[in-house]
Amino acid sequence: MELTKSLKVLIIEDDIYYAAILEKNLKNHMTREEIGLNYDVKIFQLAESALQHLEKDTDIVIMDYYLENDLGEIPLAGMDLLKAIKNYCPNCKTIVVSASSDPALTMSLFDNGIYEFIHKDRNATEKITTVLRKIIGDILLERIMILDAKSGSEQMN
Repeated sequence: MELTKSLKVLIIEDDIYYAAILEKNLKNHMTREEIGLNYDVKIFQLAESALQHLEKDTDIVIMDYYLENDLGEIPLAGMDLLKAIKNYCPNCKTIVVSASSDPALTMSLFDNGIYEFIHKDRNATEKITTVLRKIIGDILLERIMILDAKSGSEQMN
């Protein structure tokens, strides 16, 4: 594993403009060129499409909780999407973004393994940036620890 391997990010958002803002924010404000950190970002408007393209080594998922299709229906509930993501990719850090302010829903999301919940309001992109900085720091620390462990075991051999 390389420290500077691109981070795989999946954005699942039915509002294409909001998804584009998230992607631009990630690439413009979160890229660490000094250490060669870049992002492989994929955007999906539908939960089913996102699940078809989810990879086991995806690092970060940013998902809207309520994803409508072109008919205004929600074919896959947000909790079901989250469970499918965590089942297939248990180590990916998942941020759920929603306009809902239901505390019971928020607690249930945390119980099902999300990294963070962000209320979708005018400050949501700033909050997402803050959370992404923490996630990226955590991922880089995990990679350093894995590299250190590998180099330590190689030195013992």
